[in-house]
Amino acid sequence: MRDWTFGSDQWHSVAFKTDGSLYGVPEGLVFSFPCTSRDGNYFPVQGLKFNDEASQERMKKTIDELL
Repeated sequence: MRDWTFGSDQWHSVAFKTDGSLYGVPEGLVFSFPCTSRDGNYFPVQGLKFNDEASQERMKKTIDELL
């Protein structure tokens, strides 16, 4: 809450309902993403690469569980 309220350029996890535009997570799921914050708003970190097999498997497993 402190980082959200006062802002932080450091990454922290924020779970929110997705619009389907981030990292292949389908629209409508509540999913946690790395974010920065400023003035009480959060901003998802863009452009991260999840190219390794382990990361892809973990994300797929989580998405499947949520669906």
